[in-house]
Amino acid sequence: MTKIFTSLLLFAAIMQAAGQPVRHSANIGIVYPLSTNGTHAWQYHNYFSLNVIAGVSAAEDGLCLSGVSNIVRDSANGLMAAGAINIVGGNEHGLQLAGVMNKAGNVTGAQFAGLLNLASNVKGGQFSGLVNIALRNTAGAQFAGFVNKAGNVTAQFAGFSNKAVNLQGIQVAGFNNVVSGTAEGLQAAGFSNQAGNARAQVAGFMNKANVVEGAQVAGFINVARQVKGVQVGLINIADSSDYPIGLVNLVKKGEKAIGVSVDETGTTMATFRSGGRIMYGMIGAGINNYKSNGLYAVGAGIGAHVPVSRHFRMNVEAAVNTLTGFDGKYFFNTGVRLFPAVRVARFEMFAGPSINFDAYSRNLDILPAHAAVWTDKYYNEKHAVHIGAICGVQLHM
Repeated sequence: MTKIFTSLLLFAAIMQAAGQPVRHSANIGIVYPLSTNGTHAWQYHNYFSLNVIAGVSAAEDGLCLSGVSNIVRDSANGLMAAGAINIVGGNEHGLQLAGVMNKAGNVTGAQFAGLLNLASNVKGGQFSGLVNIALRNTAGAQFAGFVNKAGNVTAQFAGFSNKAVNLQGIQVAGFNNVVSGTAEGLQAAGFSNQAGNARAQVAGFMNKANVVEGAQVAGFINVARQVKGVQVGLINIADSSDYPIGLVNLVKKGEKAIGVSVDETGTTMATFRSGGRIMYGMIGAGINNYKSNGLYAVGAGIGAHVPVSRHFRMNVEAAVNTLTGFDGKYFFNTGVRLFPAVRVARFEMFAGPSINFDAYSRNLDILPAHAAVWTDKYYNEKHAVHIGAICGVQLHM
């Protein structure tokens, strides 16, 4: 670390000497000023530099190599490679390779560093084991083991976090992506994505955006103001969203209703349905006392409204119900329902048929007689496909 700080102090001193005449040369040395350019090395524009420890120059064109550090007061073109640090006061056109850090003004090409790359603008790529920072724009890609940060960027890939003002491509992070402006592409993160306006967000836990014109896909929760596309998550929250796909959808301009229903097995369920103009989700809990089975039920599903008139519509629903008596008896049912619905004021009444696949305890008799169109037995479990029905009423909130 002492060598790193020494190099940075030396760079500051050289920058203060700017304005001196520039000479053209090739340079071979050990460490400043022990080189062919001597004490005036910081005045030379080199076409070739080779230094055992550290090199200093005004500019570089071609090949610049050093065991520890390269410090260039103005610009560099070509290849710069150092065991620890490359510092360019002006612009870099070409390639920077460093074991620890690369720093330049505007970079047209690429920076590769073991820990840190720092630049004002990048047209190309930044690749580091830890952090990439482009203070303004990156017209290319940033790859880092930990963090990428840029103003406007095309692509960012990080093991932990990406941050940008505007994104015109893709962000992929193990933890978190943040775009304060517009994400015109894809944000994919293991935990969360956040953007002003977004095209597509995919996260293991949470997505948040102002306006979404594409899709939000999260393992747990999606939050947006306006969605012109699809939200897919356990919980979806929005001011307006016509196509939320989740169990709980809190859409301000959508629908929320609580109700009660009963099906052909005698299962009575209290339900909460919520969603947008088209898609909605359903969760429920209830009990089945058919033939004194005493089974407790939980259910969930997703559905779609098909409007017909102001007071009448068709609903299509895919649902899963699990019933258990906590005594070894169970009934697992998954099915598709089609039920017409009539709405009067805030009340909606519905009834319709369903087709279901069942897996349940062999000692359980829950299906109505002649309801099954196919049955099978597997060890201590029964399988069946049966035609059923559902009816109920719900109150719109």
